[in-house]
Amino acid sequence: MNASYRQIAHWLTIASLCGGLLACSDNPSADLEEYVRTTKSQQRSSIAPLPEFQPYESFAYQATDLRDPFTEPTFSHVRAVNNIPSNNGIKPDFDRGTEALEEFPLDSLRMVGTL
Repeated sequence: MNASYRQIAHWLTIASLCGGLLACSDNPSADLEEYVRTTKSQQRSSIAPLPEFQPYESFAYQATDLRDPFTEPTFSHVRAVNNIPSNNGIKPDFDRGTEALEEFPLDSLRMVGTL
């Protein structure tokens, strides 16, 4: 037991000597303190006031009772279809392959988000 007290006393002596040496050293932040002191002693310039902003006017969306443009329209009256073929030369190409998005009906497509 006597050896353990000696070892503890030895380490305590070393720690107190190191602490004493550190306490007597120079102040490492002396240059920082001098800079703060000179900066505080300088004249302060005036800061320009913030510009006035125009108030934000919110937009009230009032088209909720209108027809959804992405659903198939329902007409109350049926238009007469003109079955006379027109020869203007512009016709859809029915022999082309379908694109990837053409395989889905329009009412099943929903917007998830924007980038």
